[in-house]
Amino acid sequence: NEYEIVQISPTERQIGFKANPVVNAAAAVAAYREEGAKPYLFRMFLPKKTNPKKKYPLVLWLHGFGESISDNQCQLAHMQTSIDVLAGPNRPDFYLAAVQCPVETCSWHRPDPRTPHGETPLEMLDKIIQALVEEYPIDENRISLLGICSGGNAAFELIKKFPKRFSAIAVCSAEPPSGPSQTYRHQPIWLFNSREDTVLWNNNLNFTDGVNRSWGDVVVTLIDSDDHNTWRSAQRDDHVIEWLLCQRRGRFAFPRNVPVLNHSKGVVLRLFVLPMAVFLVFAAAALKRRTTAQKTALTQAAKEK
Repeated sequence: NEYEIVQISPTERQIGFKANPVVNAAAAVAAYREEGAKPYLFRMFLPKKTNPKKKYPLVLWLHGFGESISDNQCQLAHMQTSIDVLAGPNRPDFYLAAVQCPVETCSWHRPDPRTPHGETPLEMLDKIIQALVEEYPIDENRISLLGICSGGNAAFELIKKFPKRFSAIAVCSAEPPSGPSQTYRHQPIWLFNSREDTVLWNNNLNFTDGVNRSWGDVVVTLIDSDDHNTWRSAQRDDHVIEWLLCQRRGRFAFPRNVPVLNHSKGVVLRLFVLPMAVFLVFAAAALKRRTTAQKTALTQAAKEK
């Protein structure tokens, strides 16, 4: 289908929890439109200046259930602790797309009757990513996901469908998936969970251990709070957006801005003990070759005398 990314005028009607005016003003208003279907609304944060010889990271922001409206503004509501990154004078050069899940579904996973073939918002997200890569100088090796609450579940579903597309994902206060652990081992995953939410905490720890035993790269950061809102701390204290911008597809992300103790023993073993063992093996082999060469040289010198 033909599509276009168009600039549209923001609605005058404010519904629900408002976004910070600074963040709101910094985001370009856009829509993804296919023929015969209603547009999918989203906001774009653009680099200050682009170099035609360079490509830039893309972060996809996936909001929670409470922002599933139709004003193309409420999905920005929980970005207020990343104002410096998104709208500050020294913000890094990157693209961030915040797509709004339509009120008709209020879910990333339900079929949307407004789409040409009843696609789910999750399937529309995939189309939007592809369109953005074609439209902007985006580095396909540096496309990452940041999901909060139900948006975190959507992030997990995206990496399940496209396990090798993304460079990293971060998920705040979301139930982990129950699929095979090997499915989620292809990119770094950073989970944020309230320490008081023991059920979700245990589920995330079990998910982490399962993926890391399959040679994955998952970390859980526990927030000292009984609040469901862990994304505030993730942005403000752990600088999760900046971390996502540093990741590249096919590369592990350790170390992070979290204590080493947050990593399972399997990760520490893989990332420290095993590389050191490989280094020692190569060093021993090199030393052996050098010793053999020296003995050969001495033997040759003795024969010449």
